[in-house]
Amino acid sequence: MSITKKFLSVLTATLCAATASVCSLSVFAEDVSSEMTSGDLSYVQVDEDEDGYFDFIRVTDCSSTAESVLIPKTIDSLAVQEIAADAFDDSTALTSINVDPQNGYFSVDDGILFDKSASTLVCYPSAKAATSYSIPKSVSVIADNAFANCTKMATITIPDSVVSIGKEAFYNCSALAEISIPKSVEYIGANAFSGTELLNFQIKNNMGPLYYADSWVIFCDSSVETVMDASTPIKTGTTGIAGGAFYGCTKLTKIEIPSGVYYIGDAAFASCTNLSSVSIPTTAKTIGSYGFASCSALVELSIPNSVTTIGANAFNWCTKLAEINIPSGVTKIAESTFENCSSLLEINIPTNVEEIEKLAFYNCEKLAKVTINNKNCLIKDNSQTISNADKTFTGTIYGYEGSTAQTYAKKYNILFESLGGAGENPAGMSGDANGDGEVTVRDCAAIAKALAKGAASDLPISADFNGDGEVSVRDAAAIAKHLAGK
Repeated sequence: MSITKKFLSVLTATLCAATASVCSLSVFAEDVSSEMTSGDLSYVQVDEDEDGYFDFIRVTDCSSTAESVLIPKTIDSLAVQEIAADAFDDSTALTSINVDPQNGYFSVDDGILFDKSASTLVCYPSAKAATSYSIPKSVSVIADNAFANCTKMATITIPDSVVSIGKEAFYNCSALAEISIPKSVEYIGANAFSGTELLNFQIKNNMGPLYYADSWVIFCDSSVETVMDASTPIKTGTTGIAGGAFYGCTKLTKIEIPSGVYYIGDAAFASCTNLSSVSIPTTAKTIGSYGFASCSALVELSIPNSVTTIGANAFNWCTKLAEINIPSGVTKIAESTFENCSSLLEINIPTNVEEIEKLAFYNCEKLAKVTINNKNCLIKDNSQTISNADKTFTGTIYGYEGSTAQTYAKKYNILFESLGGAGENPAGMSGDANGDGEVTVRDCAAIAKALAKGAASDLPISADFNGDGEVSVRDAAAIAKHLAGK
């Protein structure tokens, strides 16, 4: 049997439901067999670890005429472990899905497919006669394409146990006119409500240019130029921006995301090629994968310390981005986050960052200074993790003696400058309010600016120069006095 190499799109992978058994794609390369059939099912054999042996079965398709289908325990003596997100999209006659009780990865309830623990709703058969459905309270994830093409479905009740709604989850649910999204939801994938009456009604009645599903922005007219209080504001009470909501809005130049928005979805602003001004509120918690990818006019961005997660490729191909900060709540710089940021000059990676994944700063042509404050930060062991245009890094890495930063620099012949002995100033240099690794008048200015905005809590603990437990004008004055006495 022939084996073909299948390199899978990272963007699509990051939009898939995060479960072991439900997967649209994998973020890694893998070996898969050619597609085969077993009854009404099409499938491939997957060699996940590329050791030359197939590990499990992935169901990829189902007959368009099948009315009922069985998910077996095994096919070809391999466990049926994954089902592609779009496997049942064309099965428009399907009324019921059954699962072999001995299958270790899936379960059913009333002909509806779940993962084994019933925490992920995988597929609601599109030809089921019901017009309403209450999702069980055991469910935390509504998988990609879960209700796709359920044209009879008019009412869906989502419990507050749900935290994630996958891409195209309700695609072409043409009778679905309204939906209540609980506050527990932290993620809505791209095109989750495309083809629903909910969105179609808003478009037909010119209710844009911003379109909503409850408290989430889900779509934007491509003609919009600014989104701010004075022009096309995001409505009060909005809590999230869904995946792809502003994707490809090439006329968009400025956006002010209001306070109260917590989540910026995958590719939410990707390919907004003229977007040059972005304001992110201090309520924001996440920036999804590819969130601002290919925003080639974006020069600088201030990310509040409330943000704890920045997804892979979030700023990939932001070719004019010269200045950006890493928030104090972020613990990982994900794969390719700043890849191809050819104008980025320097970056200060605070002590809270525990891991830098592969290609994080790949092909950053002008990058000259990288400060890594966590002496134990796990840095992907590859010369391209931090690199300029020639796939090597000719700048300087700053870090502590005996640190992983020093080890990385030595291995790849990169100039290293010490910040001091291992373990010195583990929480950051006292007075270093802007996190650039030194105490200067710029730190006084950073404190003054934060105080003026009422955002003192966004400053690092090192800004409390006088040690009184708060950041105030007294700290700026103390730093100025200290500098004057040098």
